[in-house]
Amino acid sequence: MPICAFRGDLDRYFSDHVNFINELTEFEYRFIKEHTSPIEEENSGFIHSRNDLRKLAFWMATGSGKTFLVHLNYLQFIKHNRGKYRIKFDNILLITPNENLSFQHIEEMKKSRIPCMLFGNTEFGDFSKFADENTIKVVDIHKLTDEKKGSGVTIDIEKFGTKNLVFVDEGHKGSSGKKWNYFRNELTSDGFKIEYSATFGQAVASGSEEGQKLFHEYGKSILFDYSYRFFFEDGYGKKYKILNLKDKAYSDEIKHKLMLVNLLSFYQQKKIFNDNYAETQEYNIAEPLWVFLGSSVNKNTETSDVLQVINFLGKFLKNEDNWVINNIKDIFEGNSGLEDPTGIDIFSPQYPEQKLKFLRESGLSPEEIYTNILKKVFHTVGSAPLYLVNIKNAKGEIALKCGTGKYFGVINIGSDGQFLDRVENECKDPTTAKILNLRIDSDDISYSLFRDINSNNSNINILIGAKKFIEGWNSWRVSNMGLLNIGKSEGSQIIQLFGRGVRLKGKNMSLKRSTATDGSSEYIPVLETLNIFGIEANYMDQFKYYLRNEGVTVDNRIEIPIKIQINDSYIKEELLIPDYNNREFKNHIFELDSYEKMEPVEIDLYPKIDVLESNESEEIRAEYKKPRREIRSPEINLLDWTKIYYQLLEFRLQKDWNNIYFSEETLRGVIERGNNAYSLKCPENIIHPLKFEGVCELEEAVIIILKKYLQKYYNRQKNIWINRNLYLKKLDEENGNFSFEEFRVSIGEKELEIIVALQELETLKEDFMRGNTDNVYLTNVYFDRHIYQPLIAKKLRDSSKYSIHPNGLNSGEVQFIEDLKTYLDSNPEVFKDTKLFVLRNLPKLGVKFFDTVSFFPDFIIWLKNGDNSQHLLFVDPKGLIHTNGFNDEKIKLCHSIKDTEAEINTKLQKQGSTQQVKLDSFIVSVTSKRELEPVFRVKLDSKYEMNHILFQEDRNYIEQMFDSIF
Repeated sequence: MPICAFRGDLDRYFSDHVNFINELTEFEYRFIKEHTSPIEEENSGFIHSRNDLRKLAFWMATGSGKTFLVHLNYLQFIKHNRGKYRIKFDNILLITPNENLSFQHIEEMKKSRIPCMLFGNTEFGDFSKFADENTIKVVDIHKLTDEKKGSGVTIDIEKFGTKNLVFVDEGHKGSSGKKWNYFRNELTSDGFKIEYSATFGQAVASGSEEGQKLFHEYGKSILFDYSYRFFFEDGYGKKYKILNLKDKAYSDEIKHKLMLVNLLSFYQQKKIFNDNYAETQEYNIAEPLWVFLGSSVNKNTETSDVLQVINFLGKFLKNEDNWVINNIKDIFEGNSGLEDPTGIDIFSPQYPEQKLKFLRESGLSPEEIYTNILKKVFHTVGSAPLYLVNIKNAKGEIALKCGTGKYFGVINIGSDGQFLDRVENECKDPTTAKILNLRIDSDDISYSLFRDINSNNSNINILIGAKKFIEGWNSWRVSNMGLLNIGKSEGSQIIQLFGRGVRLKGKNMSLKRSTATDGSSEYIPVLETLNIFGIEANYMDQFKYYLRNEGVTVDNRIEIPIKIQINDSYIKEELLIPDYNNREFKNHIFELDSYEKMEPVEIDLYPKIDVLESNESEEIRAEYKKPRREIRSPEINLLDWTKIYYQLLEFRLQKDWNNIYFSEETLRGVIERGNNAYSLKCPENIIHPLKFEGVCELEEAVIIILKKYLQKYYNRQKNIWINRNLYLKKLDEENGNFSFEEFRVSIGEKELEIIVALQELETLKEDFMRGNTDNVYLTNVYFDRHIYQPLIAKKLRDSSKYSIHPNGLNSGEVQFIEDLKTYLDSNPEVFKDTKLFVLRNLPKLGVKFFDTVSFFPDFIIWLKNGDNSQHLLFVDPKGLIHTNGFNDEKIKLCHSIKDTEAEINTKLQKQGSTQQVKLDSFIVSVTSKRELEPVFRVKLDSKYEMNHILFQEDRNYIEQMFDSIF
């Protein structure tokens, strides 16, 4: 979307920027007049001038691809900078906030073959000697000056001129300092400036006169807003938990105890990562890293912040008088001394959200946990002195190790010599040195540990430093953060700091959390959570304040578990459930067939534009039918098929489809089949390019067609394989529908009324399980034939304030269970020789059907007869307004499932079994028939009945379901 927005802006600017500014200002005047008072209108400051068109900004969350967007926007600008409004620039510059980020941009641009060079010399001549006009010259803001003196690595901005195309990464940096803002504006006074930042909102939040100017500037220039709140709400990045002390002075003992909790939280993640390594790789989870950040705003406190952490590590490693083991025991018993606002110890076993859950359930004793932490985190087998080792080949780095062990941590701090001097002074007193358990050493051989921290071979588990590496440092590893004296300065730095930890690759590199894509095990979300521990509570309050301003919900949430109880007698009924071995399917190798007989894939490449007309005419508009296009031989021969082939190979890798093979010839064959393979709707210029650039656009269209064809073909082949290899197994407690073990109700910590009400369910547990009681927030949709209890659903009161995982029943599902129960109670004669059982079928975990899309019906019903035959009904209450009518695959399952039934019964006969199984599928529409008439275009009930569609509005729909199968 930001790419499209940028393209649209460039199109308007370079085609006719005069009309563009006129239309824009006309709209702004009209909008301001309608929405402001006369005084506000006069002082609004939001009317664009012609120069403002040459200032654009992108407000992008950290981790949303901002770096790559810069590079893509460069390519877009080069493409659009032509015609009579073309700008002939003196230079193309990329300004970064520090040298590390400059190196990162250079590295990524070289991968994309973007011409670039880094400023690193005192003479400007080296900067342009080999550069053509489109080369990006990368320089950090600190190397710019307007009064060059001496021979330092700086450059006078006059040498660049004023007609430059300038990209500014982290454009907020220095916004409150007029000097740097002046540099950027001077460089682009006759050029074009494009800024990128995660924190524009905080940069202008000061309320000062300068902040107001920036507010107007960025209010006009921000072209696209994808700040953190949108990023997170879309499922991207890690979740977060914040734990901070109350706003009062705490002793070092309490601070060290919180650091111990931080360490235990980190070890829990590391243990889960190691114990579930195969699954973590499926979700691209990086090995956890523990980061401690201290403030460098007040230079007098920078070293003392870091020294606090070092003192704690020394204390942990020494474990004098079993300090660590005794405190771990206190924490697990709920006697940590760390209390919530209501005075309850947050580690109490009765606390709603049980902290360190997996570590508690591991069965390890405090002694074993301590030993394992020494081994897995500190690379040692016993207590040992903590060595601080000055890495001579890496400025600002101090390595950490235990005795003679491997380096386990690194300090990245600007004043490494000053810090070591301070430690050395503290250690001169033998008594103090013994207490601190510290030693100082140097290393002349090793190179930067910080630069290598993202390597698979890195042994570093702990990173300690100041905010100097907040900007420009990228890592997927950060899972735990300890903050010391952070939050006193401008909020933009805080949001950036937060962004260091929320980066997540996700399954298939989706960048999304597993809970936003599919149902992983209960362990993966723990690794997809950033734990933040505040060591100084007065700063954490400001930290939360800035996150709230960013639109991030920062109130801690507690979780109340409600365990499910499985009816063992029902499990012993030997109920059959269909299953297949996905691993065997992955070993089933097949090739793409260009001539597969299946419905053509549909591709629509027309731009989607919403049109709102002031003249709301009620005239009937003729429906515009977009013509179907075919790509023919002359254009097919122009395409780079090797490039297309590798794009599809990458797509296959992303999808983890390693069991399907294809060649360039096969892919080309799909396109040559034309409308037999695809239905393409697009502007004619795409399939008949008139310029070389148009060929690239055609290639992109072909890649889209082939990806969709490949996906449909793969899912079709998988469905065919499953039907041939589906088998029945006895339902047991290992079934995915029982894997969650408990419902977890999540509530903000301030919702005390809801918390107390839900906690009361524990004392009423037996009645709640039987459906004899509920409360104003939750109900058990009790049905004694369901295989486990409870079946939880929300009540309407304050339902937005709490969530349930797995999701509770929705209203349509609740109604179905209630109606099924009523029918069963009212018609016992129908089931006198039949036992009925019901199981909720969970998405991602239960029984799945699909042709080309996955489908998890909401409920499985077993009808077990006296002759031991079983009839399985898969029932899905749902709305049908957004379906493809009777062609919807979920509706067509009622027909295709009979093929599956035949396959299963044939296998049973071959195995010598006399048992027979029947399968049926029903859709229960919560949408009325009247609303569905435009979708299904029928009024006859028989058509719906033929396709096993029942309507919840019909009072006898349950009876209709059973009548159709008996």
